[in-house]
Amino acid sequence: MRAFVLAGVCLALPACRVDIDPVVGDGSSDPYVAAVLADGPVAYWRFGESSGTEAHDYLGGHPATYQGQCKLGVAGAIAGNTAVELDGTTCRIDAGDAFAFGGSVAFTMELWADIELADGTSRFLISRDTPSGTSNGYQLPFQATALWFERLDTAGGDGYVNAGPPTLHQFQLITITYDGIVQRFYRDGSEITSATVTMPGAAAPGALAFGDTARQVSAKFAGVLDEVAFYDTALPPARVAAHFAAR
Repeated sequence: MRAFVLAGVCLALPACRVDIDPVVGDGSSDPYVAAVLADGPVAYWRFGESSGTEAHDYLGGHPATYQGQCKLGVAGAIAGNTAVELDGTTCRIDAGDAFAFGGSVAFTMELWADIELADGTSRFLISRDTPSGTSNGYQLPFQATALWFERLDTAGGDGYVNAGPPTLHQFQLITITYDGIVQRFYRDGSEITSATVTMPGAAAPGALAFGDTARQVSAKFAGVLDEVAFYDTALPPARVAAHFAAR
């Protein structure tokens, strides 16, 4: 059961699961938070902590862990809430075995990213993979010439959408949606590319990470991550645009 917040009141039956974020309160006065919550995310990491190792899930169910030399409390994409800076060598955020989005289930992933380094090595904003063996799951990597999203399975198939070279040194809202048939890639509220994807996603046990993969590669993301939200529906274009407009 997903929970919704409207004017500071949680609406859900039989029970409400939205936590009061220890960093930013209930978020009811923040237009961006209100826009996100109106679409019923299943997890929402704001990365607003100033200390500690827990990346709080605003909805309470999926806390993540800061690992390595992560710099907390840096300027974020949304006024009034800070973000986390990853150093490109040690910092990663581990969200555990969550959100396989296997088969043909619909989903949306969105995050704000300020990419500071892009080279010839694949660096990862989001990855869900098995720790060893054949790749399973999905990933949102980039190099200097490409920023893409793909789903991986043991048969070697992938559902691939490429948005072209990444934007550097400024915050951008990256949104991936899948409705069971079409996978879409949005940047700053506008659709960049799409593809029909019939390959079922892998649902094997794995690990979800931000800024790295489950295999903990040496080349990690260098830059700032903020406001990561996952949904179990494909947000329509108007809602993707509304989230960007609410920043």
